Parts: sequence; structure tokens; C-alpha cells
Amino acid sequence: MRWTSSLVCLIAASCSTLNAQTAKPTPFMPLFTELVAPLDARKLTVGSPVFATVMADWSDPACHLKNGSTIGGHVVEVKQDSKQDKGSSFTIDFDHADCSGQNVPIHFLLLALATAPPVTEGRSFLDSSDSFGVLNASPLSNNSHSVVGNVVPSSASPLQAMASSKMNFDLRSDAMERDKPTNNAPSVIEPGKVLGLSKAIKLTVASGQQANSILSSASGNLRLEQSTRLMLSVKHDPHSTPGPTLEAAVSASPALGAAPAPLALPTVTPATPPPPRVPEINETSLCTDSCSLVPDEEAVTPSHATAMLSTRALGFISHDSQISPSFGFESALFYLDAKNILFTYDPHRLRQRIPSGYSSDSVRTVRAVLLDSSRLTVKRMMDWKIEGDGEYIWRVGTDKILLHLGHTLRLLSPDLSVLSELQLPGKLAFVSVSPSGDRIAVGMLNERHTRAMHDELLTSLNTEPEEDVEIQLFDQKFTPLLHSRQTTHSAVPVLSDTGEVRVYAQLNKKDYWIIREQRWDLSQHDIAIFPSTCKPTLTTPQSGMLFLVGCKTNFENWYRVLRMDGHLLLSGRGAALHNEECFSNDKDSFAIRVIRSQSGIAAGTNYEKKDLTGQEVSIYRSSDGKRLFSVVDSGVSFARQAFTISPTGDQLAVLSNTQISLYPVTNAKP
Repeated sequence: MRWTSSLVCLIAASCSTLNAQTAKPTPFMPLFTELVAPLDARKLTVGSPVFATVMADWSDPACHLKNGSTIGGHVVEVKQDSKQDKGSSFTIDFDHADCSGQNVPIHFLLLALATAPPVTEGRSFLDSSDSFGVLNASPLSNNSHSVVGNVVPSSASPLQAMASSKMNFDLRSDAMERDKPTNNAPSVIEPGKVLGLSKAIKLTVASGQQANSILSSASGNLRLEQSTRLMLSVKHDPHSTPGPTLEAAVSASPALGAAPAPLALPTVTPATPPPPRVPEINETSLCTDSCSLVPDEEAVTPSHATAMLSTRALGFISHDSQISPSFGFESALFYLDAKNILFTYDPHRLRQRIPSGYSSDSVRTVRAVLLDSSRLTVKRMMDWKIEGDGEYIWRVGTDKILLHLGHTLRLLSPDLSVLSELQLPGKLAFVSVSPSGDRIAVGMLNERHTRAMHDELLTSLNTEPEEDVEIQLFDQKFTPLLHSRQTTHSAVPVLSDTGEVRVYAQLNKKDYWIIREQRWDLSQHDIAIFPSTCKPTLTTPQSGMLFLVGCKTNFENWYRVLRMDGHLLLSGRGAALHNEECFSNDKDSFAIRVIRSQSGIAAGTNYEKKDLTGQEVSIYRSSDGKRLFSVVDSGVSFARQAFTISPTGDQLAVLSNTQISLYPVTNAKP
């Protein structure tokens, strides 16, 4: 690291008179962070708390900060814009940090800042390198829980990423592309540098109270958005001042040490022919001959159930007065095999509260009823103890289910016997299963803050702070295959049979999105590009198939069924409830449920069952998207898992508000 002769006082060291012949400058180690919450001069007062999340591991003799840990401070000065006194400013004193699990008083000086990165769905858990500073996705051997090889450092130093052009912070909306190193990154960052923000915003270093930096705007009230990036330095001496420039070659600093050995990853052989052009799908266009268009609601002919069972007879009464912006997991309906249907529900017994990290969680009773699939008679009944109110049961392939019971995940056969079991060391964050059931991703919550810091963040943000999620990929025998990590603010991985599928914001094209598959062999496959005015949702109901839900307006959705090559198989419209669901238990057909309402309900708003007019469940042929069967029920179930197809595709079971109905599907096969 080169230092100019005019650099007399270093930020990372106390100011002193240096002897030109003998003194050696102390290496400068910047700390890179992101704001946890936005800062608005209109709403700030003296003493308002401020928090930032550490973007990469950082060490100082007084403190070691892990990636994802938090530093805190408060506002010491604030000036708001007014007619008499134009402009605004505020000064922040970062005065404590979560150092290796302990809340340590330590002061940081703000040196530079850059605009917040655009909000996207995030990167796949196979590629979390820039999110955490190192590549954390590591293949595991089939007979060992240890990671093969060492982690690989990011190719661009954090300082180069912080100092890179505006495009790296502002214009690149694709998370997998935004943080790639650029050749035009400046080699020098001057104190007071503001990257990608309004030119009216100024940063004056070490000129405020207690030698803190002042942020100001010449006009209006200054606002920094959430995730705005801050470059900080330890302030050992409150009277010290920064030198004129700071070199960006941090990777050469002895404090970082030598680069570890590269990670052992499978070799990827590139395909000889060039990849096909990614199809662009316009949701406003009609289907061609190779695509089916879902008929309007009035085209549905009445269907008659061959068997019905009142849920009240089993002791289940749904929450009709529940107000909710989305459907939940109060009940679930599954075909276990051709002869057995599993109905689970919450009988609303008294719940027990148990400690769960820094908070508490509820233990509820879930009743499981095994039903005969031909007459809906009860064959067996049992009670399960489930932690939390989230999802607790998942389909694995066509003939197994995965159950979250206590601190274990249990893979069950159609007769509910245990095939394999996984002990959970902590709180379950999510489970994601591939369509074939051969891959199961399990996310475990890992609290990154001390109890004191957690309480500070909870009070300041009025919501649970961001935490880490440790992810492991398993097969059906719970043999570990891959390990990675992400945060609770990241999207839950959606698995295909060949990798992970995510939706990313399209580069430099507003309201356009791209579906991308990150495969297990580390190759990448772009599937389709399409427009949507909201962030789309994605599921994989069947092998080689995607179900996509997006927005046309705030009151109208569209949904699509795509093949993995981007071919559009089915196109339909729905309300803005975001409750269109797709399910398949048979390779030849799939079912979609659409919720109807009398008047438009804006996405994200609360509603009651009385606002809904019915649910329509239709079965379509997988080969060409032709509709084979449809039924409309005026009684809407608030359950997300409220319909299921038999493994042979000739029966459909639907859970409504008060009953389970069984319908024959006459033209199920091609």
C-alpha cells in the first residue's frame, strides 16, 4: 500500500508527529456498512438511534466485527429545512458495536457514502459471494458434514466496490451483476466522497460535535434510504482529522493476510452451441396455438361431488371473521396415495409459549385425519405438536410428506410411518422442496446480534431485525449436499429438479423481470423475460414447469405456466389477492386455484371472507395446457393448501369453508 508524503495523520491511528526517516504509517482498514433504516431529517431528533449492518468481516485491536453484525449510534445534531433557513443537515455519532457477541463502546468516523443498491429478489443461495464478502455456498461430501476446501474471497476488494462507479450502486438492478468488479473503479477515495446520490448532498468529515462528520443538503430535507452504504473508520482520537486521500488497495494490507486456497467445485463443461435467445413474454398478449388461454369465469360448467365430508364433524371451524392480507396454514389437504387423503387442521386449543431465541414462539396442536379417498370416511386420527404459525407440512415427490414436528423434520410414507428424520439445532426458517422431492433445502435462523443490540433494533425499527439464515441442501435421506447462508430479508429459495430458480429485476428496464435458473453444476440458465408492475412470485409445481404470478394493475393479476425452456403453456387472469396457486401430484396434469371477489381488492390490503365470492379450481393437461375440469365453490378456504389431485389424476379433493368435496376428473389422461 502506497502512502503519499503529505499524509501526516492516519484515520486508523492517533495523530502524532511522524519522523520522516523512521515512522511507518499504520495500515488503514475501512469498515463498510449499510443503513438498517432510512434517515430523514424531517423525522430525526437529537438522540434518535441509528444502526448500520457490517458488509464484510473487519478487525481492529479493540473489536472484531463479523459480516452481518451491527454497529449503533445516535444523532447528535440535526437541522431541518424551513422557509427562513433553507437546507438541512444531521450529524451521527457511531459509538458502539456488536464485537464478537459483546456490545462494546467504540467510535467510528464517517468518511464516504454511496447510494443504496436497488431492491431485487436477491441472488441464489448457490452464489452468495458478494452478499457476504466470500463464497459461502460449498459442496459437501455425501458422507461428511464438513466443508470441502476453503472459502474463496471476493475478487474485488470492499473498498473498490465502495469506490466504484455510480452504475455499480445505482443503475445495475440485477443483484448477480451489480457487484461484479469493474475496470474503471477509482484507486483513490477522498474523505467526504458521495457516490451516486444527489449533488446537493455534502459530507464534511470530522467537523461536527465530537469531531463527527456532518451530512448536509443545500435544499430540502436530507434523506438517506435504507441500505445506503457507508465507509467508516475507527476514531481512536476524537481530535484526529483524516488525511487528504485514502488509497483503495486494501487487499495488499497485511491485516487481511494471504488469500486462502480456492474452493473445490465441480468442473463445468460449456455447451458447444450458443445458448438460445431468452424468450420475452408480454402478459398483455393473447396465447398462440401452442398456448392455452384460461376461459372466463362464466364459462365454467357446474360439477357435482361424489363424496362430501363436513369439517365441523371433525371439530374444525375455520376463522370466518379473520382479517388477513394473505392465506395461511390453519389447515391443509394432501393425497398421500391413491387410497388415502390427509386432512390436517388447527382445533384452536390453548397454546403454550416457549422461548425461541430472544423472543418466544407458540406450540399449537394440529390434528391429522387420515381419510379414505373413495368415501371420505375417517381411517385414523392423531394430534401433532407444531411450533409456530407457519408452514409445517410439505409434499415430497408423489408419495411422501415432510412434517415439522417439535425440533425435527420427519419424512413420512403414505401410512405415516417415519422414513428418515433430521434433528433441528434451532428455529426453522423455511423448507423448500424440488418437484421430484430429490432435493430439500432447509433454512435455520441464526441470530446475529447480542440481546442488547437485538432489543435496541426492535425498539427502533418496530419489527424484528434482520438475521442470518443457514441453509443446507439434503436428499431424501437427509444426506447433506450443500451449505450456504443468506438473510431473513432474502427470498426463500425455489428449487427445480436441476437447481434453484429466482426472479430478478431486468437490467435498465423498468417493471421487467427475468427468470434465471442457477443449476447444481454451477451453470446458469435464463428462462424468460416478462413485464410486471409488482414483484412476481414463482413456484415449481411439477418437474420442468414454472408457475408465475405477476401484476397488470394494482387490482388485477395475471398468471402463467411456463416450461423450463421458456415456452408459454397457459395464460390466465385473476384478482389482486396474490392467492392464485398451482399444484401437481400427477405428471400428466396440474391444478390451479383462483380466488374471486365481488369488487377489486388492492394487493396487500386486508380483507375478510365476506369480501370473497368463491374459489375456482381447474385441472389442466400438462402436455398442452388444455383445461380438463373445473369447479367453483362459494365457500372459500383461507388455507394455502386447500386442494389436491390424486396420483392417478382422476380425482380432485377440495377444501372449502365448511367441507371437503371429492370430484371425479373424467378426461384426465391425454
